[in-house]
Amino acid sequence: MTKKRHDLVSLLALLSEWLGDLDISIRYSESVSEFDELMTAAGKLPPHPMFDPAFFDFRENDAGGILAYMNGKCVGGIGAYFYDLGDRTLGRHMQSSYLRLYGEDHGHVMDPAPVIADTIRGPTVYLAEFFLEKAPVGPRGIPGVSGAILLYIQALSALFWRPNWIHAFVREEDGNRSKPCEYGFTTIVPCAQIWSDPPERRFSTEYFVANDLRTLEHIASRFVRDPEILHRFLTPDSSAR
Repeated sequence: MTKKRHDLVSLLALLSEWLGDLDISIRYSESVSEFDELMTAAGKLPPHPMFDPAFFDFRENDAGGILAYMNGKCVGGIGAYFYDLGDRTLGRHMQSSYLRLYGEDHGHVMDPAPVIADTIRGPTVYLAEFFLEKAPVGPRGIPGVSGAILLYIQALSALFWRPNWIHAFVREEDGNRSKPCEYGFTTIVPCAQIWSDPPERRFSTEYFVANDLRTLEHIASRFVRDPEILHRFLTPDSSAR
């Protein structure tokens, strides 16, 4: 095992231990259908078409999700979908996907950010459908939990698929509250694409967030070298007191 892969494995262990101290355990599911069923039972809205098994025939080992448990109950999670763009840009891929999923009336996007239009190519992981139940039933609102789960899925995706990039979209209200930084993303673009007529639950004010693999490996190496830095990253307010 290379040092970079060892650091990612070690980061997963640190995050599991940190979450375990809050009585939160993580399980990975290779079935998007199971992931969807358990997330719906936890209270999440139906999935967006980009991560809906009714719209996509996900290939084996190319999609799944991590599920968070408290007191034996699934209380949320996040999905991941791997695809290889080859020489196509992410912008071209998303535009063709949007037209297929939303149709001519709602599927057009304009003026995507340069990182979408020009930069991201090759093996890519899309993160979607992040949801946590509110405390006390679930962990939403407990400081650091969202960040730990987002770092976990990024490190796990990097180990599974070795993508060039890992990316997601974040709602404007969460982007404005610095959630992308809390989630460990280093490429953060507000209003990343403009919808001509947004479909349901999509907005031109969404943030695009991403990490390239080398940056994620760098982050993992620093957190593994000094786990106290990871703890301060997850709960900066408590660290400052």
